Amino acid sequence: MLLLSFVLAIPAVGLLLRSAVRGGDGEKTAFVVNLMIAWLVAAITYGYPAIIIPALIMVPVILVVLFLLTTGNTVPVPAAIQRDSDAQEG
Repeated sequence: MLLLSFVLAIPAVGLLLRSAVRGGDGEKTAFVVNLMIAWLVAAITYGYPAIIIPALIMVPVILVVLFLLTTGNTVPVPAAIQRDSDAQEG
């Protein structure tokens, strides 16, 4: 929570992120479009490093996501929910 409040305190990023979190679909779409435009401007300004560095940063993130997806039941299910789903199947 502390990290989120710190990020929301940054003037330009915080305003856009707060609007995306609390707003509707239009605000979420505008946030994604703004991120893509910022990445494009960085690529035009700084060239190849602005394209490859975010991709290299995403490698461990995707690796963790794949690991969590392939390990099976990574999120514990409360017993009441598990009993309800077993009763519906049988």
